[in-house]
Amino acid sequence: MNLIELGEKIKKIRKKREQTQAEFAKELHIDLSYLGKLERGERVASLDVLEKIAKKGNISVGTLLTFEENELFQVWESETKDLALEEKEVLAEVFKQQIIALKPILKKNK
Repeated sequence: MNLIELGEKIKKIRKKREQTQAEFAKELHIDLSYLGKLERGERVASLDVLEKIAKKGNISVGTLLTFEENELFQVWESETKDLALEEKEVLAEVFKQQIIALKPILKKNK
């Protein structure tokens, strides 16, 4: 799954709830423009926002974030190709910390 597919999932959850972007953003306590960017796949959602969206959709964060391993590598390659090695290392550490933080939540939501 890529960001566009994740955005489509978020939009599907919102539409299933029969809410406008403004209503859904208010319920999630996020900015309307941020929600729009999430739905278009232009931004990466924070863990907190992903948890809120998953809860509103009555699904687990794991279900919301169903990524295949090869797709993760493709996203990594395309998004980091212009970065210096040091920047990639910093970004890799951030991702590692996000994964560590996400694991207990995913296990809890199984």
